[in-house]
Amino acid sequence: MTNMYYGSWKAYLFSLCFRFRVIVRSLSTFLLAQMPSKTYIRNEAGAAGAVKSGSRGTPVTTPTSPSSPTSPSLPTGPSPQATQALTQLEALRNNKTYSSLREHIIYAGEYVADPLHNINDAPGLLVYLTRNLYQGQHYLSLLFAGAHTPQSPP
Repeated sequence: MTNMYYGSWKAYLFSLCFRFRVIVRSLSTFLLAQMPSKTYIRNEAGAAGAVKSGSRGTPVTTPTSPSSPTSPSLPTGPSPQATQALTQLEALRNNKTYSSLREHIIYAGEYVADPLHNINDAPGLLVYLTRNLYQGQHYLSLLFAGAHTPQSPP
């Protein structure tokens, strides 16, 4: 009886672990995508340096131009770290371990790649993933207070 209890507890902990990993990887990818350089943070929708996913899942840069000739040099694309992180996040879709979370991984990748999202939208991604991956943990609703909730995927 003890071994059966231990086995089910171990499976439960593993389930929590890989769901948490999806949240952490999604948030870190989002934050990297909002910092295309060490001196620039994307804090407006459509700002320079956005990363978006190509048709085959390979990240491509979004062409942008500086808003004024007197502004400091703006990044023309995402950082290499952001591109690599998005590629790794999108690779989870094909990972057998994460197959039950495929829908949420796709959503997170699209959220990160959307050039209209900026650093201020990070809480919205956290709320969406937490609500969907930890539906039974009502105490996590404290995270949702005051955060903008993104729309559910189609």
